[in-house]
Amino acid sequence: MSMICVRIGRVHEGDRPASVRDFSVWCSQRDEVSMILRCLQAPASVRFDVFFATSDNRWNYRDLDHPKTVLGWTPLDHAEDYRS
Repeated sequence: MSMICVRIGRVHEGDRPASVRDFSVWCSQRDEVSMILRCLQAPASVRFDVFFATSDNRWNYRDLDHPKTVLGWTPLDHAEDYRS
């Protein structure tokens, strides 16, 4: 049995960053759903792991290379697309 933990960034009902801090930690609903699906489909070799889930944000400080390598997950959205 696998134990996978997902550290979720900021997800909002409006599906867009809501504060200045969100430009580093925001995760779109689409990216969050795709991360959860990848975790559910994780290879049997993944017995325990922790993944950070944020969108592909310019000011991101979380390691997104790890879920890309282990799960093949790549976020599609960018907080910067909502900067005014």
